[in-house]
Amino acid sequence: MSRKASGQWSEAAWVGLCLAVIAFAWGNVSGFNTRPARPCLDALTAQHGPQSHRTPDDDIKIDRSYFPVSTECTSPMGVVVEVVPIWVNPLLVGSPAGVAFCTVRGVRSRRQVSATPGAFGPPAAGW
Repeated sequence: MSRKASGQWSEAAWVGLCLAVIAFAWGNVSGFNTRPARPCLDALTAQHGPQSHRTPDDDIKIDRSYFPVSTECTSPMGVVVEVVPIWVNPLLVGSPAGVAFCTVRGVRSRRQVSATPGAFGPPAAGW
Protein backbone atom coordinates (compact mmCIF):
# COMPACT_ATOMS: atom_id res chain seq x y z
CA MET A 1 0.00 0.00 0.00
CA SER A 2 1.11 3.53 -0.67
CA ARG A 3 1.92 5.76 2.28
CA LYS A 4 0.53 8.91 0.70
CA ALA A 5 -3.19 9.61 0.93
CA SER A 6 -3.43 10.18 -2.82
CA GLY A 7 -1.76 6.82 -3.44
CA GLN A 8 -4.26 5.02 -1.25
CA TRP A 9 -7.16 6.59 -3.16
CA SER A 10 -5.49 5.61 -6.42
CA GLU A 11 -5.15 2.01 -5.27
CA ALA A 12 -8.80 1.94 -4.20
CA ALA A 13 -9.80 3.24 -7.63
CA TRP A 14 -7.81 0.45 -9.32
CA VAL A 15 -9.49 -2.15 -7.10
CA GLY A 16 -12.91 -0.78 -8.07
CA LEU A 17 -11.98 -0.87 -11.74
CA CYS A 18 -10.79 -4.47 -11.44
CA LEU A 19 -14.04 -5.45 -9.71
CA ALA A 20 -16.05 -3.93 -12.56
CA VAL A 21 -14.04 -5.84 -15.17
CA ILE A 22 -14.38 -9.11 -13.25
CA ALA A 23 -18.14 -8.62 -12.80
CA PHE A 24 -18.60 -7.82 -16.49
CA ALA A 25 -16.61 -10.90 -17.52
CA TRP A 26 -18.41 -13.13 -15.00
CA GLY A 27 -21.79 -11.92 -16.19
CA ASN A 28 -20.96 -12.53 -19.84
CA VAL A 29 -19.72 -16.07 -19.31
CA SER A 30 -22.66 -17.01 -17.06
CA GLY A 31 -24.70 -19.58 -18.85
CA PHE A 32 -21.86 -20.27 -21.26
CA ASN A 33 -22.12 -23.98 -21.69
CA THR A 34 -21.64 -26.57 -24.38
CA ARG A 35 -25.41 -26.80 -24.23
CA PRO A 36 -26.65 -23.24 -23.61
CA ALA A 37 -30.26 -24.31 -23.05
CA ARG A 38 -29.34 -26.29 -19.94
CA PRO A 39 -30.21 -23.49 -17.43
CA CYS A 40 -33.69 -23.25 -19.01
CA LEU A 41 -34.13 -26.98 -18.86
CA ASP A 42 -33.06 -27.05 -15.20
CA ALA A 43 -35.59 -24.30 -14.37
CA LEU A 44 -38.35 -26.13 -16.25
CA THR A 45 -37.62 -29.26 -14.28
CA ALA A 46 -37.68 -27.33 -11.00
CA GLN A 47 -40.96 -25.52 -11.79
CA HIS A 48 -42.99 -28.09 -13.73
CA GLY A 49 -41.62 -31.47 -12.75
CA PRO A 50 -39.24 -33.99 -14.30
CA GLN A 51 -41.25 -34.60 -17.48
CA SER A 52 -41.15 -30.94 -18.54
CA HIS A 53 -37.54 -31.10 -19.69
CA ARG A 54 -38.47 -33.24 -22.68
CA THR A 55 -38.75 -30.25 -25.05
CA PRO A 56 -36.16 -30.08 -27.82
CA ASP A 57 -33.39 -27.53 -27.33
CA ASP A 58 -34.30 -25.83 -30.62
CA ASP A 59 -37.52 -24.47 -29.11
CA ILE A 60 -35.70 -22.55 -26.38
CA LYS A 61 -34.92 -18.92 -27.22
CA ILE A 62 -31.81 -17.32 -25.69
CA ASP A 63 -31.48 -13.50 -25.55
CA ARG A 64 -28.28 -11.70 -24.51
CA SER A 65 -27.52 -8.08 -23.76
CA TYR A 66 -24.26 -6.49 -22.67
CA PHE A 67 -25.57 -3.58 -20.58
CA PRO A 68 -27.27 -4.42 -18.42
CA VAL A 69 -25.58 -7.79 -18.60
CA SER A 70 -28.32 -10.31 -19.20
CA THR A 71 -28.75 -13.81 -20.56
CA GLU A 72 -32.39 -14.86 -20.63
CA CYS A 73 -33.74 -18.05 -22.02
CA THR A 74 -37.40 -18.54 -22.75
CA SER A 75 -38.97 -21.97 -23.05
CA PRO A 76 -41.95 -22.81 -25.27
CA MET A 77 -44.07 -22.96 -22.08
CA GLY A 78 -43.27 -19.31 -21.32
CA VAL A 79 -40.79 -19.87 -18.51
CA VAL A 80 -38.14 -17.11 -18.56
CA VAL A 81 -34.87 -17.77 -16.74
CA GLU A 82 -32.20 -15.14 -16.07
CA VAL A 83 -28.83 -16.87 -16.01
CA VAL A 84 -26.65 -13.91 -14.94
CA PRO A 85 -26.25 -13.70 -11.14
CA ILE A 86 -28.24 -10.92 -9.49
CA TRP A 87 -25.15 -9.17 -8.05
CA VAL A 88 -23.44 -8.51 -11.40
CA ASN A 89 -25.37 -5.43 -12.60
CA PRO A 90 -25.37 -3.54 -9.27
CA LEU A 91 -21.62 -4.11 -9.05
CA LEU A 92 -21.21 -2.84 -12.61
CA VAL A 93 -22.93 0.40 -11.64
CA GLY A 94 -21.37 0.74 -8.18
CA SER A 95 -17.76 0.07 -9.16
CA PRO A 96 -17.39 2.94 -11.67
CA ALA A 97 -19.11 5.23 -9.16
CA GLY A 98 -16.57 4.14 -6.54
CA VAL A 99 -13.73 4.67 -9.03
CA ALA A 100 -14.96 8.21 -9.72
CA PHE A 101 -15.25 8.93 -5.98
CA CYS A 102 -11.75 7.59 -5.25
CA THR A 103 -10.28 9.54 -8.17
CA VAL A 104 -11.80 12.81 -6.95
CA ARG A 105 -10.62 12.17 -3.38
CA GLY A 106 -7.12 11.30 -4.62
CA VAL A 107 -6.88 14.48 -6.68
CA ARG A 108 -8.08 16.57 -3.73
CA SER A 109 -5.60 15.00 -1.33
CA ARG A 110 -2.80 15.53 -3.84
CA ARG A 111 -3.74 19.21 -4.20
CA GLN A 112 -3.85 19.66 -0.43
CA VAL A 113 -0.37 18.20 -0.05
CA SER A 114 1.08 20.35 -2.84
CA ALA A 115 -0.59 23.47 -1.40
CA THR A 116 1.02 22.92 2.02
CA PRO A 117 4.11 25.20 2.34
CA GLY A 118 7.35 23.26 2.52
CA ALA A 119 5.78 19.95 1.59
CA PHE A 120 8.16 19.36 -1.31
CA GLY A 121 10.81 21.95 -0.44
CA PRO A 122 14.40 21.35 0.66
CA PRO A 123 15.01 19.70 4.02
CA ALA A 124 15.07 21.85 7.14
CA ALA A 125 18.35 23.49 8.22
CA GLY A 126 18.84 21.01 11.09
CA TRP A 127 19.30 18.02 8.79
